[in-house]
Amino acid sequence: MNNLKANGGKIAISVYDAQSLEGYQIKGTAEYLTDGDIVTAFKAMVEKMFNGAATAKGALLITPEKVIVTTPGADNKKVL
Repeated sequence: MNNLKANGGKIAISVYDAQSLEGYQIKGTAEYLTDGDIVTAFKAMVEKMFNGAATAKGALLITPEKVIVTTPGADNKKVL
């Protein structure tokens, strides 16, 4: 959480499909939440997904500002 505070909440996340190499980078701002309806729903989802083997202390709420294609090819670096 110190990184989020130091960067004013700015965040970048990259995701891709290992088989197709389709990928995206999401840039935006994030807020770490420790209570409220969103956190309650997220905690329940994590507990159910991992059959109680994992728990969550909070949730990261991300507001996207830009999505960039990272898939190799003609659309690489295209901003959506």
